Amino acid sequence: MLHKPCRAIAFAERVHASNHLNALNGSNLTIDNLDTAIDGEKFEVNEMYPSHKTVAELQDEKKAVKSMHYALEAEKIHAALYVEAKDSAKSGQDMEVGDVHICPVCGHTVVGKAPDRCPICGVQGNKFKKFENI
Repeated sequence: MLHKPCRAIAFAERVHASNHLNALNGSNLTIDNLDTAIDGEKFEVNEMYPSHKTVAELQDEKKAVKSMHYALEAEKIHAALYVEAKDSAKSGQDMEVGDVHICPVCGHTVVGKAPDRCPICGVQGNKFKKFENI
């Protein structure tokens, strides 16, 4: 029954993220906040997930290796989106995004139209969760 504590912890992480977002909403330091977000994503891409994946490989934990791979690939996209948002903020503009699609299996993030199949895990594109006009 490992999935119950994991789902509970994931929910707690969502609560933390919501609290952090609420704390930032009163700030006028958008570019500084985006710098912090970019640094966090870069840490996950360059250090956290690669090291977690290496440990999972050493322990022959195939599901954990797959999970770390999925997260790593999604975080690369998130970092790029934060950089794009920062560039927009620097020019005094809101970032124009439109629809965003998230793969429910691996978290792959697509701005615009969902692919026919996820390039990371292969799930059908019609399974992606759509976030409209963000």
